[in-house]
Amino acid sequence: MVNKRAVLVVSLIALLGASGLYGLYATPGADKTAYATSTASTSPAGARGEPGGAHGAGITVQTAIVENRDFPVVLHTFGHVQAPQTVAVAARTASQITAIHVKDGQMVRAGDLLFSLDDRQAKADLARDQAILAKDNALLAAANTGLERARTLRDENTGTQQAYETALSVQKSTEATIAADQATIDADQVALSLLQIHAPIDGRLGTVQVAIGDLVGQSGTASTSLVTITAVDPIDVDFTLPEDRLQTFKQLLDSGARPQVVAKVSGTDTVIGQGMLDFIDSAVDTASGTIRMRATFENGAQKLWPGQYVDVDVEEETLAQVPVVPTVAVQFGQSGPYVYRLKDDDTVEVRPIAVAADDGTSSAIKAGLSSGDRIVIEGQSRLKPGERVSVASAAPATG
Repeated sequence: MVNKRAVLVVSLIALLGASGLYGLYATPGADKTAYATSTASTSPAGARGEPGGAHGAGITVQTAIVENRDFPVVLHTFGHVQAPQTVAVAARTASQITAIHVKDGQMVRAGDLLFSLDDRQAKADLARDQAILAKDNALLAAANTGLERARTLRDENTGTQQAYETALSVQKSTEATIAADQATIDADQVALSLLQIHAPIDGRLGTVQVAIGDLVGQSGTASTSLVTITAVDPIDVDFTLPEDRLQTFKQLLDSGARPQVVAKVSGTDTVIGQGMLDFIDSAVDTASGTIRMRATFENGAQKLWPGQYVDVDVEEETLAQVPVVPTVAVQFGQSGPYVYRLKDDDTVEVRPIAVAADDGTSSAIKAGLSSGDRIVIEGQSRLKPGERVSVASAAPATG
């Protein structure tokens, strides 16, 4: 039984093998045709092995057209907003606060009344001294009359020279007394004025440090400073630049030019102020190799705040009518920077360039390109010299 089954299996295998051989040799054209079709479908375009084929559309890229324009050279650094003036307001005479005319954070102008102190004693002293002056003025009038009488009697030989000289002495003494009285009154008026405390500068108040009833001044027990006023408009921004920029900016200031300075919110591109460079420090910081500079900003909107840190852009110069390209077009190789330039036949060439300045978005080109040149700004990684390309877009290279 087993032998019969074995014979059956061997016979079946032999039959299947014969069928396969018949199929293979009976229809060779069908298999060969299928193989040739698969191979053709996976072959790269172009039978001659040329990039993109002899008549292919080429690699798609985006391009820009180089244009000449003025290009500002801008230096980037960090700055610190500084108030040009900060005044701690204090009482100059000992007294008690009777009125506070301002509140925390208020904007004030020079001359605005801030605090009133107890002025009763000062007013009483002034009234007393004014009364003394009035009395002495009456005495002066009498002395003038006596002097005139003594002069007349002397001239008529009915009076003596001694009497005249005595009257003259009384008149001069009374005049001196009146001058002293007036000086005393002037001092009283100064003392009285010190009891009305006014803002010495324009600015913003800090926290009011006193309350009504506080004793202030030399014998007071309250804080020496009543309030602080900080000037905020205009306002300064201090920053540093490398010392190798010193001569450039010094020459600009010496010539009367004031380079533009832009302040931005730290870490962003949000502009919060535009000012002008107006000061260069007298010495280089030898530890850091930098020079401190200062710009002044109009700050009516008060976007710049004393103590704030900001990003600073300083305009060093403006390059007149230079070729400008988007910075993304600039590539770097072993021989330096270059761009892919499109030729008239829509193939690309490597064009070495010299970059004069770069603001992060656009690059000013010193040599290698001219206005009207077409350059690749996207797709460079797939290109090589002589590659034919298909242009997706072309726009002015304004960055």
